[in-house]
Amino acid sequence: MIRRTLKYTRALEIDSEFTHLSSDELYSHLQDKGYYWDSNMSRWVYTPGEENDPASQLIKIRLWYDRNQVKDLAEKLTELMTDVGFRSVESSSIYPCRPPKGNDGRIYLVFQPPETL
Repeated sequence: MIRRTLKYTRALEIDSEFTHLSSDELYSHLQDKGYYWDSNMSRWVYTPGEENDPASQLIKIRLWYDRNQVKDLAEKLTELMTDVGFRSVESSSIYPCRPPKGNDGRIYLVFQPPETL
């Protein structure tokens, strides 16, 4: 059953005729039609014909894991990515999470793909 969140209710106000099995299907449909969800204003915003920026040429990864192990995981992932040709551009320090996720930590990694992709 689909949860009746404010986001979902407002999406239905825009296109209640679209057949969907999940809220994500409805959201993707609206995004394909030029809408995006503005969480600050709690509404769907229509942006007809706006030019998008070019796609990022970097791969950005957020690792979220046990704060005592996330650094080791980041190092292993960086090793795996560089072994197959990606170049490590950036690796953040550990950002601790707030309670109730206080035992977790986040690290942000940025890679440049190999020229062959």
